[in-house]
Amino acid sequence: MLADLCDWSFIIPAWVLIFFFFRNRNKIKIMLFISVSVVLIMLKYLPAYNSFAEFSYQYGVLLAVVPIALYNEERYGKYKKINRWFFYIYYPLHMAVIEFFFFSTEIL
Repeated sequence: MLADLCDWSFIIPAWVLIFFFFRNRNKIKIMLFISVSVVLIMLKYLPAYNSFAEFSYQYGVLLAVVPIALYNEERYGKYKKINRWFFYIYYPLHMAVIEFFFFSTEIL
């Protein structure tokens, strides 16, 4: 229930469960990711739009299927810590920058 208050709502926990339980079954994982994404995104976000055409950009998330399908579970070797920390810093930082520019243009 708390996830419903966050960005992407309960869709992210659904994806996490799919990736956890089907981590060794790539075809099933991808099919479930697509199916769950289509249904849950439509249920969660479609009512907020006037038409399906305005809403359809939400399905850009399905482009994530490409890197998911190509992932071969290899680690980064000696660069593992650098890459991990880069993304721990990069993700929240780029979200903060996006939010800052979004809200700064609304204020002006």
